[in-house]
Amino acid sequence: MDDDINHAKIPDSQRITVDSLELFSFKSFMEIGGQPWGVRDNESRYVYANEAALDVFDLPVNFDIEGRLDNECPAPWSEFAGDFQRWDREAEKGKSVGIISTQVYTRKKVLQPYFAEKFPLYKETVVGNEIKKECIGTAFYGRKLNFCSLPQYVSKLTPSILVLDPPTDIFTKRELDVVFYLHQSLPSKMIARALDVSHDTIEKYKTNIFQKAGVCSVGQFKEFCEATGFDRYIPKRFMQPGVQFI
Repeated sequence: MDDDINHAKIPDSQRITVDSLELFSFKSFMEIGGQPWGVRDNESRYVYANEAALDVFDLPVNFDIEGRLDNECPAPWSEFAGDFQRWDREAEKGKSVGIISTQVYTRKKVLQPYFAEKFPLYKETVVGNEIKKECIGTAFYGRKLNFCSLPQYVSKLTPSILVLDPPTDIFTKRELDVVFYLHQSLPSKMIARALDVSHDTIEKYKTNIFQKAGVCSVGQFKEFCEATGFDRYIPKRFMQPGVQFI
């Protein structure tokens, strides 16, 4: 166990270090407030995670996470290392990436869904009269999800990570709302009531969605969702306070 906890540091991860976080003027901010915060370099190795994050991760006390990849951490969520790294790459392109963790257990073994957001970290250098920015990693933070309707929804799911950005752009914004409900095998009348549109309108959306997905039944569509990642997708607007899930 000592060998796992006191592992050797990665010497060639030079883009971003714990000490260099002071340059971003928020390392001290991450250490207060009780919110999970962390930083990863652009190889997806952990540079820093505050105590709140380590607790949410359900990692052993005194576990040294610096230099680790997700799949090198002794926690169930390590199996999603590939997904986490893919979202790091998306964040490094200059946009924030939001995910929902639905099976996060703290060290007290309490189920508490979290919304987590990742965003890029940049290093600025002056070259002549120009300021150049280089992405040197990503930062992430988490906040508890306390919407009364959310646990009723996530308790029905097998995946432990939800995504707020659609895996592909083949569907329109309104079609994505229908996709979310279709994957739950809800009948068109219930979807129409949830979205406040007519049954005929949902049937038209359903036809277009099936055509784009290349399927002809709800069962085949569920297989399509599982193959493409739509089984873990939830529209961002559904996360607004007051929205109820069926």
